[in-house]
Amino acid sequence: MNEPTADGSPTDCAEDNRASASAESEFESASKRHRAQDGISSNGAESATSATTSGNLPVVGHASVAGADGAAAQATAARSDRWRVDKAAVQAAVEAAISEFHTEDEGIVFLLAKGVMKSVPALRAVQFTDLLNSSGEEWEARRARLKRLVDLTGDTTHPGNPGWQSFNDFLKVAPGWEHKDAYMFHVARNVPLAHRVQHSGLCYIHAPAVVQRYLVSLHQKDVGMIDMTKLLRETFTAKELEKHIFEDEGGSSFQMLKRILQPGSKFVTDGTHEDNLKTYGPGLVSGFAVDPDFHAGHASYDGELKGKVVGHHAMALIGVRRDPSSGQLWYLLQNWWPQAQFVEVSREYLISSEAKVSFVITPQLKIPDDFSTQSQLFAENENVDKPEQMMSEDPACPVPGD
Repeated sequence: MNEPTADGSPTDCAEDNRASASAESEFESASKRHRAQDGISSNGAESATSATTSGNLPVVGHASVAGADGAAAQATAARSDRWRVDKAAVQAAVEAAISEFHTEDEGIVFLLAKGVMKSVPALRAVQFTDLLNSSGEEWEARRARLKRLVDLTGDTTHPGNPGWQSFNDFLKVAPGWEHKDAYMFHVARNVPLAHRVQHSGLCYIHAPAVVQRYLVSLHQKDVGMIDMTKLLRETFTAKELEKHIFEDEGGSSFQMLKRILQPGSKFVTDGTHEDNLKTYGPGLVSGFAVDPDFHAGHASYDGELKGKVVGHHAMALIGVRRDPSSGQLWYLLQNWWPQAQFVEVSREYLISSEAKVSFVITPQLKIPDDFSTQSQLFAENENVDKPEQMMSEDPACPVPGD
């Protein structure tokens, strides 16, 4: 879900990424920078024409041609490595961008190399042309999403807490977790907390990435965490990229967790959350229904949801305790909002949210080599804009088993 504003309402995902109203958009400017870095002419095919027709330009010799060919080859190799597509696909994408769209815009070349809308060329022609030229908030937001994919090197990381809520801050407003009988995964297993922050709607990837990191940390020290920016750029399919950039759709956190774990990993959703947490480690909380009150960022939530459901959220279940006076069961959830990194919810509230809690029963010895990682415990990312979405693979959630 989106980080709430001061008045409790969700922020506009694209608000901080509005394209410039000037004649040359920020998107085009960034693409020109990329082309300059890669040794590619900013004028694409037109530059070659100018070189042969303008009397003011020097004649291109063999050495110059060889140098240009070498720079182009280096640019192709760099794109191939960065995007995880073969060189032939990159070269074909450059040629298609020039012939079909009269540009070498980095974003357009990326989409073509990834095969986005390849099966519907007529629609692709319209959509890509609009992506380059159309005005309005919707197209500006689409350009911003694509720009972040091709511009960012990776996640933004921090060697220490950059000012987000710490666990000690949370304990000041939820002291029940200091009771000797409270079970907290990171304390019981001596595992450092990994913090992530979403500035828009990244929960469906944040939650699986953190759950995975905790599970792997049971088997090795100094484990990294998946770099989400690279995850999208390197591993998303053409259809997933299309949905993200053009349709602004999120995804299922449960399916994402299955995707990034070791192949063949098994899950359990029945039994008590307390037993499963102690036996298997943190659980993925998916399809958590959110009402406006949850956006207020309180430390504790009891009873039932009070308002209209405005979306679904994904978090990690990392603790459980019973109130020594009432016997009421409380769960500790890790969240991704800068000043609401942790929240406790009662058993009744979790049931009311209709969330599904999944525990991984297959030991996670490492993060699969297919995924790029980063080493810091504090990370944030700005290149996805949608919250958790309930998908056909993630049916209506059952009542928790405990």
